[in-house]
Amino acid sequence: MKKFVIAVMALTVAAPLGAQTTIESFLVEPFAAPLFSKKDVQKIRRGDVVTTPIKKTRERQLGAAVACLLQAEHDVVLRDFLAVIPVTVGSDVLAHGVIDPTDIRKSLSGLSLGDREVAELERVIEFGGGYGLNFSAEEIAAFDASRQNRPDLGIADARDTLIDILAGRTDAYMTSGIDAVAPYRRNGTSDNDIAAEIRENAEVFPKQIRQFLPFRNAWVENNVAATVKPDSAYYWLTLDIDKRPVVALSHRLYVKNGEFEAIGIRDFYFTSFFDAGQSIAALLPVEEGLLLVSAAHFWVDFWSGSAKLKHSMGTRMLAKQLRHLVQDKGICGKR
Repeated sequence: MKKFVIAVMALTVAAPLGAQTTIESFLVEPFAAPLFSKKDVQKIRRGDVVTTPIKKTRERQLGAAVACLLQAEHDVVLRDFLAVIPVTVGSDVLAHGVIDPTDIRKSLSGLSLGDREVAELERVIEFGGGYGLNFSAEEIAAFDASRQNRPDLGIADARDTLIDILAGRTDAYMTSGIDAVAPYRRNGTSDNDIAAEIRENAEVFPKQIRQFLPFRNAWVENNVAATVKPDSAYYWLTLDIDKRPVVALSHRLYVKNGEFEAIGIRDFYFTSFFDAGQSIAALLPVEEGLLLVSAAHFWVDFWSGSAKLKHSMGTRMLAKQLRHLVQDKGICGKR
């Protein structure tokens, strides 16, 4: 199984706030098929950190969730989550930067290209766009056009084409949200519908939970309620995943609606290894204290070897990383 590290992204919902509510009212009662069992709730109530796999809807999907009662002060927990560099995979962040919505391409001009990134672009030049990389048919055509116009196409030209592609994807996502995420061309003719993958798991919880709606409207529908303004930020990252350089585009969204707070991180583009990833973390007041609930989904571009075994290992690793994230920082559980 390829090595990766997960930064939390969690999904939570709330029953009407203002009255004291129980853990069950958030994690069990609203759902026909809850992520957490009544036995899990008892463990949470005792102060344990509980993780659970999320049933996959696609073969290449990994999903896990975590829930616990907080040990730390409320503001300390929020600082921990808000301070996390919005990267959801990668054993090493090689570089990262903020994307300014008013000048996307200029923001991407700082994209770092070390020796291994250069080698990766050489693969694009030699084998053509899309060879082992995540590009749409139109983006592959852009690389092909660059090669036809410049037979001596070099690294600088390939880098410029890549930045154009990243800028285009970022602008489309900022404007139209999930539905603007372009598919990846596979095997020369077929497409992976990345937008459908993301949308399938963008909302794990019922729409009728009114406290969750301002976050959901921005996170799922790309609509912002006038009374609750989300705090959005966008990033580019170069990552080291399985000893290969990977470029990612990431969106971080934070919403506070009364006592309800949530932060989401969506990696809406990877150049390789993963199709996409998304996570949400929310804090909810319950009569037992303050509840943190969190869920993460990732889509792997392919499985080598036994898909069933790799999926099982990947899910366990994801759940383990979610547990470590809250325990190692002293946010939840017994240290």
